[in-house]
Amino acid sequence: MTVIKCKMCGGDMELSTDKTFGSCEYCGSVMTLPKVDGEQTAAAFNRGNHFRRAGEFDKALAVYERIVEQDDKNAEAHWCCALCRFGIEYVEDPESGEWFPTCHRLSFDSFLEDVDYLAALEYADAAAKSQYRKDGEKIAQVQKGILATSQREEAFDVFLCYKESEEDGSRTKDSVLAQEIYYELTEEGRRVFFARITLEDKAGVEYEPYIFAALQSAKVMVVLGTTAEHFNAVWVKNEWSRFLALMKKDRSKLLIPCYRDMNPYDLPEQLSILQAYDMSKIGFIQDLIRGIDKVLGAGGEEEKENGEIQGETGNLSALLKRGELALEDGDWLKADGFFEQALNLDAENGRAYLGKFLAEKKSPTLEALAENRKKLHVSVEAERTEACPEAVGRIEEAVSRFFVRERLTRKDICERFEFDRTYPAYLPSWRKVIAEEEAFWGNKLFQRALKFSKEEDAERLSRVLDDVIQVLRQRQEAALPSDEEARKSVEKAYREKLDQAEKWAAEKSAEARQKEEEEKRQTYEAACKRRDESKNSLDLRNAMDQFQALEDYLDSMEQVKACEKRIEELREAEREASRIEEERNRVRMHRKMRIISILVVAVLLVSTGVAVLMTQVILPGRDYSAAMEQMESGHYREAYLAFRKLGSYRDASLQMKKAVPLLQKSLFDSKKLSVGGRQCLAVTQSGAVLVAGEDPAPGVKGWTDITAVSASAAYGGFALGLKEDGTVVAAGKNEDGQCNVESWIDVIDIAAGVSHSVGLKADGTVVAAGNNWGHPKDVESWTNIVAVGAGDAFTVGLKADGSVVVQGHLKRDEGEIRVDDWTDIVAISVEPDGVMGLRADGTVVYTGTNTAIESNVKFWKDVIAISVGNYFSAAITAQGELLIAGNTYHSASNKLIISVSQVEKEVEDPVALSVGTSYMVVQERDGRYSGFGGNSSYYSGISEWNS
Repeated sequence: MTVIKCKMCGGDMELSTDKTFGSCEYCGSVMTLPKVDGEQTAAAFNRGNHFRRAGEFDKALAVYERIVEQDDKNAEAHWCCALCRFGIEYVEDPESGEWFPTCHRLSFDSFLEDVDYLAALEYADAAAKSQYRKDGEKIAQVQKGILATSQREEAFDVFLCYKESEEDGSRTKDSVLAQEIYYELTEEGRRVFFARITLEDKAGVEYEPYIFAALQSAKVMVVLGTTAEHFNAVWVKNEWSRFLALMKKDRSKLLIPCYRDMNPYDLPEQLSILQAYDMSKIGFIQDLIRGIDKVLGAGGEEEKENGEIQGETGNLSALLKRGELALEDGDWLKADGFFEQALNLDAENGRAYLGKFLAEKKSPTLEALAENRKKLHVSVEAERTEACPEAVGRIEEAVSRFFVRERLTRKDICERFEFDRTYPAYLPSWRKVIAEEEAFWGNKLFQRALKFSKEEDAERLSRVLDDVIQVLRQRQEAALPSDEEARKSVEKAYREKLDQAEKWAAEKSAEARQKEEEEKRQTYEAACKRRDESKNSLDLRNAMDQFQALEDYLDSMEQVKACEKRIEELREAEREASRIEEERNRVRMHRKMRIISILVVAVLLVSTGVAVLMTQVILPGRDYSAAMEQMESGHYREAYLAFRKLGSYRDASLQMKKAVPLLQKSLFDSKKLSVGGRQCLAVTQSGAVLVAGEDPAPGVKGWTDITAVSASAAYGGFALGLKEDGTVVAAGKNEDGQCNVESWIDVIDIAAGVSHSVGLKADGTVVAAGNNWGHPKDVESWTNIVAVGAGDAFTVGLKADGSVVVQGHLKRDEGEIRVDDWTDIVAISVEPDGVMGLRADGTVVYTGTNTAIESNVKFWKDVIAISVGNYFSAAITAQGELLIAGNTYHSASNKLIISVSQVEKEVEDPVALSVGTSYMVVQERDGRYSGFGGNSSYYSGISEWNS
């Protein structure tokens, strides 16, 4: 899963494709999340976030703009561009722990009108858009507060930009030099912004309003430093880069770089093109003062400039008057032109700025504009607002108390508690209107009109603004009583709804528990009756299934154990009865031969020898020869049964054991049939792959020359295919690299785990790919392996000597898999949380988390093929019988997972099987495939294989 950095604290946040906002587990902040289409985009967001949090807003902006170039509809990238443009940093309140925005790049332009902020709203989904608006309004409020503070500051002539402290907190040499320049310039009567003195009585978080005001008003900035690193320090560069941007708009501003003890070619590229002063040269301070005087005016030059202005006063007044007349005529374009010409004569004329503002808003006078703004917001639309929080605790308590499995579900109970807790509120709408209105009057033209107007004119502008806001606040207050009344009404109705829902749930729960108890009693009685009337193991198995479904009702679990024991006894009795019947037949034959011998003894004494020869030698010899012929012709099951019938005759028992692996090989090729998750795969004689199920891995249908397949147990997982040339192909999810098997060669066996892949090479070594949580891939040292398997977080290997090795552990509880005492193993089968082994003598062992499988398979005998899944396991015996053991009922829902009786009834001659999560697929001798258990959609399409 992709990891993204928190915009507030920088902590790690896991990102998923279905989430566009979330909360940080480290700082608790709720924020929007980016749309990421790969690790490269995620890395870009993290890099931009690093630069922004470090205060390097230009670098961060460049990163985010590159993301926008690649995807101009990426809402989060647009949002981050807006944050960088306004220098937004989030700081933690030490008391509440909440994170608040602060602005390091103030602008007269409202954040709410920024082009990237508007783009973020346009391309975001509903949830993210709501969060963007909420965060945007917070930033706009901060911006407004800083602007208000900055407007109260007096103008500065010169801004000194330098690095104050070293990394260890000590004062820099630059600071000392700046202070000397500060004293020299103040001696000349200049108002100088020098942070060490100007800001010494200001709190750290309040610096930006004063820095912003000084940058706006200062005509000259002196940037000084003694090293290239100091010139490029984050906050030093933040100040001089902002001043350079202001110079582009106002050509009367000048930036002067000053350096010492360094090469001027090491100055930042943006400053290297400007005329710089060497502070170590004699007469430097006089040169600097003279350069500043040229911009600000001094002595005779100042008198000359004043004379020029006085000469132009008449022209300025005429331009202002003509602009105001154009406003009265409604000729907004011409009015703006007159006021622009007036500003060319006097760049700080408040009357001209007000005129341009009125022309932009198309209003003849300020008072008329104010009245129109009041009329614009006489009323507002109500906004649906929550009256009270959802009673989550009370609902969860009700679910816990009244839940009855399948009869009264969590969904049933929660639906009864559903209630519309919203009411039509006008206060939120009025808050938005007031915020929008404040942003409207935050227009930079109006703010400059306030700043540069004479005192009495500025007071008039402020009164008009305050009057508009005051009227809106009065309308907001008027809505308070009705909002509160509506809120209380909904809150009361919700409390009543909770009481009614709780009462309903209690009644329904009592009814459901009563019905459940009655049905359990009836099921228990029916199971007891079926148990008592059982005449064979099949009837007893059905009774056991009923007891197992009842779980802990009365002594149901004891009855299950008793039924299991009785089933084994019946099977043993059936086998014993078969043996006795065979013995009786043999005795009858023997008696018959004796009678024949007695009858003919008088005629031919040799007949006695012939009869003995027939029963003891000729007939068994004939049967033995027939069994050998069956073995040689490939009829291993008939040969196995014939040798078993011969008992101790000659080496019949040895031949029976020899028939077992041959029978196993002919009946069951476990690698040509594999099911897992929601997909089923089978290899045809031509090497193609048949595919069925709800969610098969894409691309498998196109495979060719395949000799074996393996399907992952994960839902929506992956699949492996072994080709004739020993290479491996893979398809499906590859989040952990489990499909990166293209380099494997000389492979003879494969296994697909939950998120890792394993391959057995011809030389007995093992290769692996994918997730290494729990270290299931650490199998490089394995040798003499003849078969492999893969679980959730472990890998299993069967060695040539019949022992088993395991690397990794159970992921669910991090337990170990104990196979140290396993011997004479000839086959293995692996599920996500366990391993099953088949011994050479036909018995079976299991280790893992499924105790139901472990307790039942120990009774199995004459087994030649095995397969294990999450819930149950299955096996084929030498007699062609299909065995099932494990959880045939789901403990949580009490639903049947697989019907053993149905399988025994429908499967006649199994030759192959594979067990998945909660279902299995069986192939019979005639080539027909069948699916059983679980959700039938998991093996949908199996019937098409049969055609």
